[in-house]
Amino acid sequence: SGQRLLIGTPRIGNVSGLAYVYGPQKDGTWKQEAQLQFPNKGKVNWEGFGTNVSLDGDVALVHWVLYRRKADGTWSHEVNFGYTSMSVSKNAVIGGDHQVGGSGQAVIWRHQGNGKWNQEAKLVPSDFNGTPAYFGDQTKLHGGTALVTAHGDDTKGKNAGAVYLYQRQSNG
Repeated sequence: SGQRLLIGTPRIGNVSGLAYVYGPQKDGTWKQEAQLQFPNKGKVNWEGFGTNVSLDGDVALVHWVLYRRKADGTWSHEVNFGYTSMSVSKNAVIGGDHQVGGSGQAVIWRHQGNGKWNQEAKLVPSDFNGTPAYFGDQTKLHGGTALVTAHGDDTKGKNAGAVYLYQRQSNG
């Protein structure tokens, strides 16, 4: 994000995945600010945690778990979205490539403040033909533009994949 670095590490053996936040120091080195772990540690040892990370300023998204940096410099768990990932400070697009029978979906969330997020839109591929396309396996949101990939889309050939572009309309 320019100000910080977020590095994810997936599960290795019996150790759950983690994510590490690093910040630059005045002497040009980087120092670890936080170690982010799956919030239900002990209840679930989810192997996907740490494999997909995103950072924008004081907001970190590790797979589908959102953390926010507080004024005192500590990081706290804010919300679980339930799918996979990409985020910006005020909005997030969360993809779920195995949702809806493998066709997938992506959901745009808008941050309302005080840890509250409202679902703004649900994105689905307009050309879904009934076969698993894994829409939502990778997502990116920048301003009012969302990109969502579908690595199993066969429209242009077997497993050719596809990228869908969505633009936020002026009416919301």
